[in-house]
Amino acid sequence: MIKLIACIGPNGELGLNNDLIYHNKKDMKFFREQTKENVVIMGKNTFKSIGSKPLPNRINIVLTKESVSCPGVLTWNMSLENALRNAEACFPMLDIYIIGGACVYNQAIEQSLPDELLLTKMYIAKEADTFIDTMKINENYYMENLIDILSDEDDMAIIYRLVRREEE
Repeated sequence: MIKLIACIGPNGELGLNNDLIYHNKKDMKFFREQTKENVVIMGKNTFKSIGSKPLPNRINIVLTKESVSCPGVLTWNMSLENALRNAEACFPMLDIYIIGGACVYNQAIEQSLPDELLLTKMYIAKEADTFIDTMKINENYYMENLIDILSDEDDMAIIYRLVRREEE
């Protein structure tokens, strides 16, 4: 199954200066638990923002035209759609998680590539320079259920599971 996992603000805020703007411990734990022992696909900037090293206990795929010399990381110079197709063929027993950045997220949502979205929605707006397209989310996905309510220090968040709308 192809999934997109993200933590966003009330207006779709994702990051600022190539870094996350939300650092909720419970959301980070949710991310680790969901993606562990699965495949993660990310763009080059997201890979750089995590220190240019693979996330442990996952198959890491970086979409880039540049060569990345890093043990434990696959670099694929192809479209997101082709990368997802190849990942499904290479790792048929694993879930595939799209983990960012904004361009990769928005392309995936625009094309309705993920089967489901796991979105942690924070309720405090923060300054951001990258956003997820919440209008397209509403067009292409519907909320299936609420997964959890997170409260971490001053942050309040709700994790939602959204699934792709079937074409009529």
